[in-house]
Amino acid sequence: MAELNPNAVTGLGSKLNTREIVERFMAIEKRRLKPIEARKEEKVEELEAWQMVKAELDKLKGVASALDSDDVWEARNVEVSDDKVLSAKARRDATPGKYTIAVDSVALSHQISSQGFASSDDVIGTGTVRLQVGDSEEDTPITIRLMEGNDTLKALKQAINDSDADVEAYIAKTYGDEPYRLLLTSKRTGEQSRINITLDLEKGDVETPNFENSFDTTAEWKGLDPVEQELKLREVGSSTPVMEVVGEYTGEDDTIIEFTVLRNGTIPSEAGVLLGWQDDKGREGKIEINKFNYVPGQPVEVVDGVQIRFSDGELVAADRFKIKAFAEKSQMLWWMDADERKARITQPSDWQSKTESGGVHVTGTYEGEDDQTVTLRIQDGGQVGGTKAISLYYEFSESGESGTVSLSAPYQSGGDDDELDSATAYDSQDGDELFDLKFNKGEKGAPNKIPIGHGLFVEVPPGVLRDGESTKMDLYAAAPEGYWWLEDEAETRGEEATGAVDQVLEWEGGGAVDLEEFDDYEDYLDSQEGVNPLSVEDSIASLSGRKSEAAIAISGNYTQDVNNAYTFTVEKRGSVATTRILKLKWEDTFGNSGAIDFGDGYQAGTPVVFDDQLTLSLGEGQLYEGDSFTIEARTATTREAKDLVIRMGASDLGGGLEVRRDKNQANDVIPGLDLEFFAPSEKPVTISVVGDREKARERIRDFVDAYNTFNTTATELSRFDKSTNTAAPLLSDRNLSSVSNEIATISIATVAGLPQSDNMLFAIGLRLNDRGVMSIDEKKLSEKVEDNFAAVADIFRAKGASDNPGVAYVGMNKETQISPDGYKVDVTRVPTRGTFTGQKLPGLIRIDKTNNTLLIKNNGRTSDPIELREDLYTPASLAKAIQKQIAEDKTLGSRGLRVEEHEGALRFTSGSFGSNSKIEVLPGEQKDLSSIGLDEGTVESGVDVEGTIDGVEALGRGQLLAGAKDTNADGLRLLVTLNEAQLEAGQLEASVTITKGVGVKLRNKLEQFTSPINGEFQRITKDLNEQMRSYDKQVGDLMERMESKQSQLQRKFAKLDSTLGRLKAQQSYVSQQLSAMQGGKKKDD
Repeated sequence: MAELNPNAVTGLGSKLNTREIVERFMAIEKRRLKPIEARKEEKVEELEAWQMVKAELDKLKGVASALDSDDVWEARNVEVSDDKVLSAKARRDATPGKYTIAVDSVALSHQISSQGFASSDDVIGTGTVRLQVGDSEEDTPITIRLMEGNDTLKALKQAINDSDADVEAYIAKTYGDEPYRLLLTSKRTGEQSRINITLDLEKGDVETPNFENSFDTTAEWKGLDPVEQELKLREVGSSTPVMEVVGEYTGEDDTIIEFTVLRNGTIPSEAGVLLGWQDDKGREGKIEINKFNYVPGQPVEVVDGVQIRFSDGELVAADRFKIKAFAEKSQMLWWMDADERKARITQPSDWQSKTESGGVHVTGTYEGEDDQTVTLRIQDGGQVGGTKAISLYYEFSESGESGTVSLSAPYQSGGDDDELDSATAYDSQDGDELFDLKFNKGEKGAPNKIPIGHGLFVEVPPGVLRDGESTKMDLYAAAPEGYWWLEDEAETRGEEATGAVDQVLEWEGGGAVDLEEFDDYEDYLDSQEGVNPLSVEDSIASLSGRKSEAAIAISGNYTQDVNNAYTFTVEKRGSVATTRILKLKWEDTFGNSGAIDFGDGYQAGTPVVFDDQLTLSLGEGQLYEGDSFTIEARTATTREAKDLVIRMGASDLGGGLEVRRDKNQANDVIPGLDLEFFAPSEKPVTISVVGDREKARERIRDFVDAYNTFNTTATELSRFDKSTNTAAPLLSDRNLSSVSNEIATISIATVAGLPQSDNMLFAIGLRLNDRGVMSIDEKKLSEKVEDNFAAVADIFRAKGASDNPGVAYVGMNKETQISPDGYKVDVTRVPTRGTFTGQKLPGLIRIDKTNNTLLIKNNGRTSDPIELREDLYTPASLAKAIQKQIAEDKTLGSRGLRVEEHEGALRFTSGSFGSNSKIEVLPGEQKDLSSIGLDEGTVESGVDVEGTIDGVEALGRGQLLAGAKDTNADGLRLLVTLNEAQLEAGQLEASVTITKGVGVKLRNKLEQFTSPINGEFQRITKDLNEQMRSYDKQVGDLMERMESKQSQLQRKFAKLDSTLGRLKAQQSYVSQQLSAMQGGKKKDD
């Protein structure tokens, strides 16, 4: 019997492996799925490839959008050359540029101070105090009442601080027996911040606080008459008068004039002196000077307009000096300006006696242990032993010791007794006292000796020394006993080894020159650069004697905010109200000057205005030439009220357009900049507004990277690999090649409306190679970004410009089309704001408890209750008070509402424009506004702007005028700020041009391509998904058919197996029967 197959399940009867037979049939059927599944896999790969493309397109769209962003091109860096003077912050509307501003003054608040008090608790009295900041109609005075028991200086301070007076009060403790002063500071800045205060107090223990300016009401004359005693003749050293040349040279040729002392003596003296002069043309003359015809300092005529004047002093016999005069140059010397051609005269040379024998004599025994050099230098030149301060500075090189000793009086005083005058020397570095000087007055002709340390003395003969003259001397220490080789070295140098010093040193420097060496006055000036000239006035000895005798009286009001001093000087001698012309010249601390004639025609005692509101009157009497008096004017102002004063476009030479503001913040001086000022400037400050160049370069690099990444991705997804004989998913996809070509075309195309030199990426260093890869010429890009930032920006961004600032470009969208000739804008109606105008008011309005609260409703928003201070107001000041309260309101404070006096009534104006702009005034709870004209009023709503763009009616809302939908101007938005007077019938208001750069066009293209609603990418992916669904359906149908066929096969084979099983069973039965039959037959046999 055959063995059964263990794998047979349905072949038990037939002994066949019907399962394997069915599976083989089904494997044949499954071959039909492979082509469908392969095609679906291709579509899956294509979809995944497009998702990769989409990701790169989104990146490219992002960087393209960034290149149309204000964050890139409108980002501004601001550089200020002096941040101690001002700061500047850029807004979005700032434009690149360079500006110069000179700050003449910053805005300051007014500050005034009272006189001093012994205590802050001093009782100043009861009554009223009236305070007002500013003097315009809008400024309301505040009245403060001091009652008994609350009437001290401290109480007044507190009352002012508790009021609405825009004034801050402070009690400052200063100095003296009465140190407490009431200091008032305005809370506002600018010239309109002046504080006006009136006090009407009584029954105080001290004087009422006073904030008024004051001035001297009289003054004493100061005369310039010569001294009675004559200077004593010393007949030693050099001549001592200081000389000065004045006048204007009128000669035709350059000349040198030499002056010689023909008769020695002193100025001034009864005997007098005689000087002779002679020029190089052979002309000569003499000048007699004595106490009767000359006062030190007066000019003396010489020749050709040359004048010379002398201080007092001694003239040494045969002494000489020179001057040189340069004639006016011909106008034919056209290369010289008028000042260079003008006639000039040098100042006198030194006295010849000084040049020949006027050095400094150093004597003594050097006691120092080391060799060193001592330097001597004159400080503040003048007469030796004169009244002007003149000193000798000395310094030792090695020990570092230094000091300064006086050479002015009493040095060389020439007394008759043997007493010692003394002075003290001080260290020039730290001011410490060094030692006392003893001025030895010995026999006639012996100079004074001044110890300078280390056993040394200096002797300075009479004469005139110049500031900066100096000399130096080498000092050698004495050789110790027994050190014979040091003695030999000293002898080799020509020095004694004992340290003994006795040497006359000559002065050098200080501007002393030989006038004959100069052919040109400019060369002479160069030789005097940095030299302090000698002054005749400073060298004139103290004078006494007759003085002007007319009585002086000052009256009027001093209104300035600074302390000042006025000095009056008699021009020529005469009698008040008698001499035909008798002028007094005056000059104040700040250089202001003028002249008053008190001669014939003036009535003694009559006040004459000389400055602002101050007057001067003189009584009868004589006035002497050169006499003077000074009066001082004092202010209660401790800080002057000042406006911010700047000059736009100023240079180091000055100039510029003056701009004033009452605050130190300004946002309308330079477009797009918020400025804050801190201090005046010594020179113009430069403000540079530049684009954020590095940020722009980074965004351009991002664009190039994103472009190349997309290009690489697109190339990889559409290439054929010959080495593997495989094709990328999008090899034959025309959509990818189409979008790639469009992106490349937009990137290399010109931008319509821009100059030809700057209208494509190539112009800024970006280019595409033959493989579509974009590269950057960094050098060219940097140059373009630095040189013309705006031009680079325009290549990428959307830009609009209007030729009328009253019709400003705001923006556009992708629907807006480029108009080669620009969009023509005709505004037919300007936008307006909503207003509420109350009833006409009287000149004074009283605010009390019945009418002090109101509410403002603007565009549906209502303010908090506005409470007014109870007081008397003018219409203008009431409007200002309401405006101030609105500005502080949390609901309407930032909405730009205005309140003003209009034809005697209050007018409220909305901060917004258009038909939705409305304003109402409502009374507070249980308040009646009829007394302030606000119970009824005229309400006018605003209107929207109206107009056309390229002849098509535009859409108006408030100030915004927008292009009509489905027109070329669709999406164009303009801001109209014109007023009615600026409209002209039949005339266009503006022409607006727009451009769209590469960034804008790429963004618009990519937004269109990737739009989730109707974009090309959405269509492509939709098609792919539909194809994949179709393949899925085909696979499903085949699978269903295969399952049905498999079931049929399984049923058929089961039936076959069953049939075969029965047949086999029958066969077995028959076989058994036949076997049985055969077996029975065998038994019979």
